[in-house]
Amino acid sequence: MSFEKRLIGFLTFISISCLPDQSERLKGHWHAIPDQYNYLTLDIEDTVTITNKYSLCGYHYFEYNRKNKNGKEILPSSIYESSGTFEVKGDTLIVQDSSIAFIYIRKKINECIMEDRYRDCYVKTSLLPYSPSIDWKISYTSFCSADLFIGFPNAETKSGSQLRNSFPDSVVIEYQSVLISLNDFPRFYQEVKGMCFDDNRPLNMNLHIDNDVPESFVRKIESLTPQEFLIHRVVISETGDIGLKRIR
Repeated sequence: MSFEKRLIGFLTFISISCLPDQSERLKGHWHAIPDQYNYLTLDIEDTVTITNKYSLCGYHYFEYNRKNKNGKEILPSSIYESSGTFEVKGDTLIVQDSSIAFIYIRKKINECIMEDRYRDCYVKTSLLPYSPSIDWKISYTSFCSADLFIGFPNAETKSGSQLRNSFPDSVVIEYQSVLISLNDFPRFYQEVKGMCFDDNRPLNMNLHIDNDVPESFVRKIESLTPQEFLIHRVVISETGDIGLKRIR
């Protein structure tokens, strides 16, 4: 065999062996295009795929094993369903269901974390930066917490756009994808205390407040919050993700 043929064969072997395995290329953070899909994001990790991992308002947070019982690689398609038919083309992921192809685009989580946190909310939420902030995770590791989202209707979502047409100048309050009023607060706090009945951790309320909400409205919410509750305002932390500022 000539030197040239041996060299070509060697370079071909090197090229093939250096191609990234598809299983590795799948790893990362993916956004649905268009975003009307049940799963707005996929986070594909070593052994699991997590749907809507960072969403604070939406549903459909699930963890799927990356392999089925036969060891075949699978990805989530529709709700509670998985597919073994998918393809990565550069920064595009196509997951084929029986009747539709779901298309995802790779994103850098540090560039879209705030969008992912609030994209399902009825309420527009633009937070204040604050430093030094408290780690967001402690609201669920150290406290028994609930979250209120306070702002104006989010015109970027279908439901929020409808609300904005009906209440263009009104501050709205969202709890677990339901709108509540200040008159609902006594029942709301009783519900939270019931949820935390067997929990020995301190009660805590996280307030996700849009920058445009008048401070007088914020003070009213704080005054209606029972004294046994801690209050934290959710802020933009030093990392660019959400953090906490202790209010009470």
